[in-house]
Amino acid sequence: MKLLWKLLRQHISIGQFCGFLFANVLGMIIILTGYQFYNDVIEIFNAEDSFMKADYVMVSKRISTVSTITGNESTFSNSEIEDLRHQPFVKMIGAFSSTNYKTEAHLAIDGKTIGSTEFYFESVPDEFVSIKKEHWQYSVGDSIVPIILPRTYINIYNFGFARSHSLPQISEDLMGMVQLRIIAKGNGKSKEYIGKVVAFSNSMSSIIVPQAFMDWSNGEYADEMAKPSRLLMEVTNPADKTITAYMDNHGLQLESDKLNAEKTTYFLRLLVSIVIVIGVIISALSFYILMLSIYLLVQKN
Repeated sequence: MKLLWKLLRQHISIGQFCGFLFANVLGMIIILTGYQFYNDVIEIFNAEDSFMKADYVMVSKRISTVSTITGNESTFSNSEIEDLRHQPFVKMIGAFSSTNYKTEAHLAIDGKTIGSTEFYFESVPDEFVSIKKEHWQYSVGDSIVPIILPRTYINIYNFGFARSHSLPQISEDLMGMVQLRIIAKGNGKSKEYIGKVVAFSNSMSSIIVPQAFMDWSNGEYADEMAKPSRLLMEVTNPADKTITAYMDNHGLQLESDKLNAEKTTYFLRLLVSIVIVIGVIISALSFYILMLSIYLLVQKN
């Protein structure tokens, strides 16, 4: 080892060694900068809905004047869902389920009711929900139902009801103050449940409940299950032109804002991957040239 170090000191100058070191450091800086940039920017796209991954887009049927006059349903049949499931650009797909019975929702903040109305609830398959399992489950007989609340509800309270009634505004961190009384009616039965807010959503306009509660309650209070009118889909490549072509040919539509965000996220990942690969190549070449130089020196001497 001493002999090798002696050879390096005699035949490799300080400038050469600094060049090798600089190339390695430059490669590592490129890798770490690209990784940090991706983590910082991706939060912009993922922060919108904390309960749902950013790779999901919602699919629905176009409602036109002709379809309204002819009475064509905007729901999806099993064959339509299966046909979409087998498309090459689809990674995973799930159907929205909705209540087929009457429900009343009474929203209260800190024990004070701020609004009540007849409403409907929706659910998505559990694999599409990224909330911890222990926070997103329902067993038959439970009186507490986990829910995902539209963020507009809190905005209405903070910027409307709270000001006019001299009540304190609340943040999402204080979601425990939000109470939702759910009254389900159907088949001659009626029961009250307590909704526990576990997350908020910008993209959903309805209250989301666990799939287990939706399946059981529809069987308890409704005669039949309602057909899904919206689908939730994870695509392999949001920039794939075949997605738009398929949607146009089958009279379907995607949430354009969500799809554009997915395209931006996809290209961002691609760009960061290229930058990281360049950094790895620079570091690997620098290390390889250094080792090759040492090997040639040993062979020569």
